[in-house]
Amino acid sequence: MMDPTMMSEPLSDYKAPMQVHFSPYEFNGGTILAIAGEDYALIATDTRLSQGFSIHSRDSPKTYPFFDPVGSYEREVFRAKGSASAMLQPLLDNQLGGKNQQGYQKTPMPLKQCIAMVKDVFTSAAERDIYTGDSIVISVVTKDGTKSEQFPLRKD
Repeated sequence: MMDPTMMSEPLSDYKAPMQVHFSPYEFNGGTILAIAGEDYALIATDTRLSQGFSIHSRDSPKTYPFFDPVGSYEREVFRAKGSASAMLQPLLDNQLGGKNQQGYQKTPMPLKQCIAMVKDVFTSAAERDIYTGDSIVISVVTKDGTKSEQFPLRKD
């Protein structure tokens, strides 16, 4: 049987529309790093898209096919940016830049070793940064073209 109070107030559970704000400058987390090797360039990103404590997507890489560069760019051999950059950059400084190492002799890092290091630093970052995770996409550019590889990280 129908409740008589419901009949007197139709749609009593209806609420007025609520305005939601969107900002294209919202911090959505994630981390990216780039390394220029002797005969390669490597760019790696995680695939998590989040906002606050909400994960919106676990498959949202932050790189896209390359286009011709426009403007001026600073030449750097390696750099990390994003939510875990404070953890990644010191590791890159040490392993690639020889910072805080006495008697360091700079030698080019082979591509295979570089990929292994990138997997290690992202695994470490994913354990400590809630905005970095799910998987990483590693794109490598060589004289032969571009190849990408996906590597799983924690999914929490």
